[in-house]
Amino acid sequence: MLKFFQKARVFIALLLSFSINILATNVKSFLMVHPQLKKSVALFHDAHAVSIKMFADAQQRKLLSEINENQKNSLTTLTDKLLNADSKAGAQTVVITETGANIFGSLVEQEAGAVQAEESEEALEIFPRMFLRKLLAAGSTVDEKLEIFKKSIQSFNIVNTASFVLDNKLRWIAGDRNRTEHDRHVSFTTYKHWDKIIEALESKEELPKELADLQIDSVKHYIETLHAEFEKSGMRDPYHQRLIDVIDAAVATKKVKDSDHLAYLHKYLLENGKTHIRDEFNNTMLSFISQKFDGELFTYLNAFEKDQSLNSAFIFAGSHHCDQLKNALSAQGYAVVEKAGLQDDTSLEECLKDTAKLTSVLENIKAQSSFVTMKEILS
Repeated sequence: MLKFFQKARVFIALLLSFSINILATNVKSFLMVHPQLKKSVALFHDAHAVSIKMFADAQQRKLLSEINENQKNSLTTLTDKLLNADSKAGAQTVVITETGANIFGSLVEQEAGAVQAEESEEALEIFPRMFLRKLLAAGSTVDEKLEIFKKSIQSFNIVNTASFVLDNKLRWIAGDRNRTEHDRHVSFTTYKHWDKIIEALESKEELPKELADLQIDSVKHYIETLHAEFEKSGMRDPYHQRLIDVIDAAVATKKVKDSDHLAYLHKYLLENGKTHIRDEFNNTMLSFISQKFDGELFTYLNAFEKDQSLNSAFIFAGSHHCDQLKNALSAQGYAVVEKAGLQDDTSLEECLKDTAKLTSVLENIKAQSSFVTMKEILS
């Protein structure tokens, strides 16, 4: 069993890096402007929350491929404009991308030449890949490029993050820095491999420490602690109580104990006809943890607001994250001056249950651009 986890760690890491940006298809975007501050924010909503490919039929996969190719072209054009902007415009602009640690590390290695570059269908890799290529261009060897990368990382004003200033003074933030290996084990690993975890525990085999230390009471404490942090930062957290309720209800039956590994909670739910509750629990856990990035984005937004040298921001992130930011911006006096793409809040997850509906949504995305023109920023 230990061999399974030694091998599985690599496999799981690959799955996790894939799951961070499962589907990089932009479904809508908004350009928001604050009339007094003279600041503009372009929000690009990425539908990476679901893997349409897993459910799509041949026609839908063809549509999806065409959409992603069109969007790659649009993103490449936009990135070229940003990279070739003069230093005055560059110094006034920040680009923030949801580029999780796993995928970011992979892109750095590829663009530095440490590993072979892989052609990806992920349209939203265009920004970080082209930015990295520009950033590392001065290096001629892998070591030189990696050294440039290390020396280029800086904070964004007072915010400690993976921020870079390109040669035209454009600032880029590779966001989503706060989700951890612990977060992945609490959600993905335990959900997918609960049976193998229990088998290893009952066989007295050694598990990786970060996976072994997931007792129900410690997970509950982590949920409460993280919830308190969210509330302190002014975020409304609709998820934590749902998680606590499932845990408390299971422990109250005395079929699982606080001291049991979280895997036993999954076992209990499965063996007692509560599969749907288990699935909802894990989906809620994923949404709960993803709020870490919401908090991170709010921090960047506050830094952007306070920096008088910046007047334009481009944010590429999951649609849920962008919705949170859009609401926050509206509350701060920003107004939508341009919008594009799907505006009916169609849930792609719901579309997966209805083939005809999914086809219609994909056809709409293909037929009408989901990218605002941003004349106020790029003219």
